[in-house]
Amino acid sequence: MTTRKTTRRMASFRRNRNNKPTTGRTVGLIAVGVLALGGIVTAGVLAPKVVSTSSTVVAAIIYQTSDDETTAYSMPAEVKHDLAQYAADGDSVLVVRIDGDCKVTTNTVDLTPRTSSGEVLNVPSKIDAAIAQKIADLETDTNTPTPGTTSRCIYVGLLSARIPHNIPVYLFTNGIDLTAPVDFRDLAWQTTPEQLIKVVNDAKVVPDLKGTDVELVLAAPTGDQGMRATETEYLHTIWSALLTNAGATSVSFVDGMPGDAASTDRTPVVPLPGLPTTPIAPVPDPKEPEVYSCTLDGATAYFVVNTPRFIDAGAVKAALADCVSRISPGSTIDIESWVSYEGPLDANGNPTNPRDPADVELSSARSAATRDLMISMGVDPSMFTSVVGNAATNLPHPEAPRSPLNRVSIITVHPPTK
Repeated sequence: MTTRKTTRRMASFRRNRNNKPTTGRTVGLIAVGVLALGGIVTAGVLAPKVVSTSSTVVAAIIYQTSDDETTAYSMPAEVKHDLAQYAADGDSVLVVRIDGDCKVTTNTVDLTPRTSSGEVLNVPSKIDAAIAQKIADLETDTNTPTPGTTSRCIYVGLLSARIPHNIPVYLFTNGIDLTAPVDFRDLAWQTTPEQLIKVVNDAKVVPDLKGTDVELVLAAPTGDQGMRATETEYLHTIWSALLTNAGATSVSFVDGMPGDAASTDRTPVVPLPGLPTTPIAPVPDPKEPEVYSCTLDGATAYFVVNTPRFIDAGAVKAALADCVSRISPGSTIDIESWVSYEGPLDANGNPTNPRDPADVELSSARSAATRDLMISMGVDPSMFTSVVGNAATNLPHPEAPRSPLNRVSIITVHPPTK
């Protein structure tokens, strides 16, 4: 059983059968990895190979080989339906296998139901059985591991593969890549899509997926690779950005259900961000000791990336308990938030658009979310006198506008007026 989430309306290739495809042609650590990757591409190790495809190739199946931290791929019902339709129409699909050592193997699979001697079947009952077997064989192939490999190279594989333009692409992966530039150990679940896209674009390591409609089938994690809903959402956000940046017209997701590991091959576990467990200490103002502040700082992942939602509201409440317990009746409270700046910088490294509307909206929403959380802890709503977002103006760390340390929300509590 799978659940499907669509981030953009997926154009149906089946409704445009006359449109034949054409053949297509943190951040510091990530950047270093991309530079190394660029050298490999230049040297020809990952240079795209010329793939001879039939004019009847109407879709592509791309899969990352399985490992011990990934459940077996289950072909979703809608994918089986599409493949059955392609088979009934006598079409072929391109099958791209991406091994853990980044080796890419590409084959064209004719889905036309045929006899053992190669003749096209005409008996309906035999046609259905032949099509079902072809689909079952494809599902088996996607679950065949690469013995001895200990990495994942889905993005690098996309760089090497030649995918025809303007076709549906079914991408099978667990989403947690382990190879630069999309090594999730470097992304640390905090690198924003904008930061990552800038890195891959600057390094000119972008796959060619022009006009494709990508359906990404995410295998559920298993073994030691536990995940929260917020991390699955992060996977959606990152891959939607990467694939759209590569030219995909639409990106949709099918989230797999938990199950048994598809392989015994060991791969590294990517640690999840720690939840806020340390109490947020109230800090007195040096000039006015009766005024104190409590800071949700960027060193801890309080918010889901690019959203005003808390990763774990209960953990944040526990961290703020001391701060809230000190609020006296009649006090007033201000909340200010900032976000790290993702836009262009001037020659001096300063933001050229410090009041970017999207940054203002996000920082303001995080201030409002913090206020609402405090109200749920029993704070009188009338105490809040200022709840604002500052975007990239007066950043806590102006010397590094893109630093995650700028992602802060500061609660300032003023004592009752005497």
